[in-house]
Amino acid sequence: MKREKIKLRKSYSISRQFPTKIAREINKTDNAEMLITPEKEGRDHLTAKVRYALTYAYEKHRHEFDWFLKCDDDTYVIMENLRHMLASTDHNKPSYMGFHMKLLVKNGYMSGGGGYVISSRALRDVVRIGFKNGFCLLDGGNEDVEIGKCLQASGAQVLSTLDMSGEETFHAVSLFEHLTANPETFWLKNYAWNKHSMGQMCCSRYSVTYHYVRPDEMYIFHHLLYHTEVLGILRPPVPDKIFDLQPVNP
Repeated sequence: MKREKIKLRKSYSISRQFPTKIAREINKTDNAEMLITPEKEGRDHLTAKVRYALTYAYEKHRHEFDWFLKCDDDTYVIMENLRHMLASTDHNKPSYMGFHMKLLVKNGYMSGGGGYVISSRALRDVVRIGFKNGFCLLDGGNEDVEIGKCLQASGAQVLSTLDMSGEETFHAVSLFEHLTANPETFWLKNYAWNKHSMGQMCCSRYSVTYHYVRPDEMYIFHHLLYHTEVLGILRPPVPDKIFDLQPVNP
């Protein structure tokens, strides 16, 4: 698949700012829209809101995009790295990927805050099989766990997002925590599928997402990544192969 076919040009945020029974799209910019859902507001209802949003994306936009990204509003996404990661991956196969958690679901599930990417085929299957056959809760529970249950039941394959050095590219907690946590005592070690998710080996130089980024920190991340160079430090050449995206066996 040619890289230019990757479609990630439109983004959505989900909210319930107006009392309405019908979801609506409100144009905010040329490339962003807001989806107003009829679900109750609050963290306790994230499962219902994300189910609604994924169903809406499938029904209204399934022919427009190859991949669908779900993340929180405090998730910083490096789109260039994500595009490169997906460029050679077949969106016609049911798959999804993110920061891989190992509990509660046989094949594991992807951290909601770290963000997860669903192929267009997996989106089709989770809506038509997972959601319609009750493989996960309609509401309540933990959104990422419940969506993971429905994706697994509908046949979606988990793909590894480790880079070729074995380092994580999606990050479930703050960058500071990932970097400074003691791997022996940090709570994430009991959840993370892969062992190199904390300490100095936590993070790939080709990372895709960072979680728990405050609004003011978004500006800092962006400036350091896109407008800062360190004189005297030569960047290594980009490897021929950065990501492998092999299926993960439970």
